[in-house]
Amino acid sequence: MPPSSQVCIRPSWRYLLVQIEQGEARTPTHLEPLLCRHLISMALERMYGLVGSAIPVDILRESDAQGLIVLRCPAGHETQLRTALSLFTSDPLGPSRLQCGLFLHGVYSTARDIILPSP
Repeated sequence: MPPSSQVCIRPSWRYLLVQIEQGEARTPTHLEPLLCRHLISMALERMYGLVGSAIPVDILRESDAQGLIVLRCPAGHETQLRTALSLFTSDPLGPSRLQCGLFLHGVYSTARDIILPSP
């Protein structure tokens, strides 16, 4: 009889709940999905260069009121994405430049665990 073995099931995706805050007052804000994607890509590129900007990240859900977004990335890249988002703050180059921060609220293994507030 073969020895007993353990089976470890690892989901291939990780889900992150992120809040976008804007301005010096750090108020939660809603941004267009294209601008959100740009900020995430910029955070990854600043931290890990061109290799970091190639990490696939999907925006799955948004909450307009609180500025919350749900991101999905491959399980192997969760640490890089979490680090880049935690350390990112855009630099204001002038009054018309958007100043934002991306703040990590949690990391989940399935999307069902994430509950966004209703609008």
